[in-house]
Amino acid sequence: MKLARHHGGGAIVFTFIVALLLTIMPLPEWARYLRPDWVGLVLIYWCMAVPERVGVGSGWFAGLLVDLLTGSLLGQHAMALTVVAYLTLKFHQRVRLFPVWQQALTVLVLLVLFLGDLRDPGYVLGCGWKAAVVLLVVVNIWRGSSDEKAGHGDKKPI
Repeated sequence: MKLARHHGGGAIVFTFIVALLLTIMPLPEWARYLRPDWVGLVLIYWCMAVPERVGVGSGWFAGLLVDLLTGSLLGQHAMALTVVAYLTLKFHQRVRLFPVWQQALTVLVLLVLFLGDLRDPGYVLGCGWKAAVVLLVVVNIWRGSSDEKAGHGDKKPI
């Protein structure tokens, strides 16, 4: 039996590197609240697109890199991204069948869980408009990338 050779690993690594760079890129004070969680978005995308190649271990490693690059508590992002990767892998077959707007809402829920996992559970509710702006930016990024791949909003992106 011949093992299938995987191609495209460079694209996965490249997108994670770009996401890490966008995470540490300095922004002006007014745009600080518009920064989405790039690593979380990329992790959710690849867990849904190729779940056999990107999984919980990838989420843990990416989170560890985010912790090292941002100077946060070591393991904080790693644990949160591990939970997000697990939940994405658990439900990826169902979510792939959803229309784009439902996929965007699912990503929104996953990232709310990520933010709540990083801070205290009441963070997202107590943060007010700042968290809402970031989450709306994330949903629009997801919808935009999905619409671009599908050609229009009626088809499934993945």
